[in-house]
Formats: sequence, structure tokens, C-alpha cells
Amino acid sequence: MGYERAADGNYYPKGTKPAHTLTRAEARDPATYRAAKEAAAKIGATLEIVDPGKADDTHRRGRGDVAATTTTTTIIKDEDQRVAYMRRDVMGSDPRQYQRLRAEGMTIKSWDQPDDLPQNMQTKLALMEKSHDA
Repeated sequence: MGYERAADGNYYPKGTKPAHTLTRAEARDPATYRAAKEAAAKIGATLEIVDPGKADDTHRRGRGDVAATTTTTTIIKDEDQRVAYMRRDVMGSDPRQYQRLRAEGMTIKSWDQPDDLPQNMQTKLALMEKSHDA
């Protein structure tokens, strides 16, 4: 029908964008950003920052993408860098474990899929998973 759904949940003709959106470049100008934010607030809309050069914004994934069904390992520690990689679903369900790691002086980073981890941590994860299977 020539319409596509925008991030705000409404349908717009293909090739157009909702009235209250700014590109990242436009949003960097404080005056432009402030005016757009006020205009959106007047009608009760939310100002959306878009990146026209990027087809799909995939920096955030839903919880359905978490590797909980494929991995038993929930935390991988990089002692040298003082970083603990904690599976995202565990981060929300076990705050005490998160707090314990922070108390140990670890920086916590979340991961959903093994590909989200640095290469050395992917190798460590594979070895940990292998030891779980033994």
C-alpha cells in the first residue's frame, strides 16, 4: 500500500519520516535540538534521533536473543583486564551476583551471544562450555 511502519509505531508513506525526527547531525546543534524537542513536547510526541546512513539500528537486542538456551556459562572473567562478562538475562535476574563482582573491583559488560564477546573470551567460553559437558 506504499506505507511503512516507523519506530514510533505509526505508518507513514514510504520514503518519508515522522515529523518529530532529527538526524544525528541535526541533533548535534543545540538550538535545532531544543526547538525540535519543544515542538514535539507541545503535541505530546517523542523526539526521535535517526541515523539515515544506517539501515537498521541493532545496537540493542531483545531478551529473546540471549544465549540462555545454548550456553550454561553465565559469567566469564578476564582477570588480567579486571572485566567480567555477564550474560544479559542473568544481569537482571541476579543483582547480588552483579554487586559481588562490582565489590571485587570488576568492570561488568553484558553479552547476549558468544559473538558479542572479544575473541579471547569466546575461546574461554568454548572451553568452559566443553568442561560443563564433560
